[in-house]
Amino acid sequence: MPRKRAHAADGTGSASDPFARSGPGRSAPARALFLALALASPAAQAADLQSCEQEFQRVVNAVRPSVVAVIAYSSLDPAGTPASGANSELKKSIGSGVVINDNGHVLTTLSVVGASRNLFVRTQDGNERPAVFLGCDHASDLVLLKVKPEGLAPARLGRPSELKAGAWAIVVAESFGQYPHYALGSFTALGAATDTAFGGTALMQMSAQVYPGNTGGAVANSSGEVVGVVLGAVSAGAAASPPQPASGNVGQNLSIAIPIDRAEQVAEDLAAHGTMAAGFLGVSVRTPAEALKDLLQFENGVLILDVLAGSPADAAGIEAGDVILTFGGRPVRDQVEFARIVAGNRPGARCVVELLRGDVRLNREVTLSTAPAATLPARREATSDRHQIENRIQALRTELDTLEAQLGGRRTP
Repeated sequence: MPRKRAHAADGTGSASDPFARSGPGRSAPARALFLALALASPAAQAADLQSCEQEFQRVVNAVRPSVVAVIAYSSLDPAGTPASGANSELKKSIGSGVVINDNGHVLTTLSVVGASRNLFVRTQDGNERPAVFLGCDHASDLVLLKVKPEGLAPARLGRPSELKAGAWAIVVAESFGQYPHYALGSFTALGAATDTAFGGTALMQMSAQVYPGNTGGAVANSSGEVVGVVLGAVSAGAAASPPQPASGNVGQNLSIAIPIDRAEQVAEDLAAHGTMAAGFLGVSVRTPAEALKDLLQFENGVLILDVLAGSPADAAGIEAGDVILTFGGRPVRDQVEFARIVAGNRPGARCVVELLRGDVRLNREVTLSTAPAATLPARREATSDRHQIENRIQALRTELDTLEAQLGGRRTP
């Protein structure tokens, strides 16, 4: 699937770009801006604000043409068109979508489309064109649509791997198809783990607020490249829950997006097969603290918190408490990279997993499967109730945090 990549010939993203400033901390760009404004004269302050405003408008203008409204109608007339399109009672859902290539492929979310297949895409000029449903991926909540590509403006796609926490995050989306929505914030966490019990997707967390209708919209960097697709929001302190469509109560929510490179991978599979063919291992993991790495004497890896009964990991003899050092010959640095490595393999792929169990290194060969349905089967040590599973994982994480703190206190300088 061809990508439209930005280049630096126009100077976009250069060191002179106020939105490209970086530094330590989650709000480093904002701190740098406010410090500069505080130290500047009133005339310089006005000039800096105008410059930042112009840069924001530049990014919005670059991304806006690639964002469309996605409409799921409850019914169509015999001709296959929404006969009373102006009647809101016929509209089941209206959200956002992103045009990702020249083939007329549009990414949106399941929360927008639902079960409807009476789908249309509305462009900036107000015209609606029918959309063909190509497939959906329940794990990532993404849906791929296809429309006639004439007159569409594919997004320039960026590289989420080059982002750092604190970088500017700019949301460009529709608001129920009535008017565009723009929001400015920063990436507060990259690779945030959401619904990671035995699988899941590494997501992007941002301070830019999202509202009803924004789901499926674009998240851009300071260079006007789309680096993510809006999934919705999660309640603060509830990162173990799947993202929900954006609601009006945004004060207690964290905005969540899926990285565009992961979204592209999903789109490629949906275009080819109608479903996502990502490998599934069946473990819940976390990146261990340095104290635990020092104790067990390893540099990189992820600690297994739990193993799903009947999963490929269970069949291969992988156990909770093991540390995965490499997967398929590739070193594993953290849980974000681990999720990407596993999902990058197809179901049926055979992969060698290098483990650390206590002070013994082991190799286990696993044959990946497809992810199970939303309702997880019973596990060896718990019932199939999802809340009990998540509560047990949270308890394990709390115990591990306590252990790591104790180990850290015993370390000698």
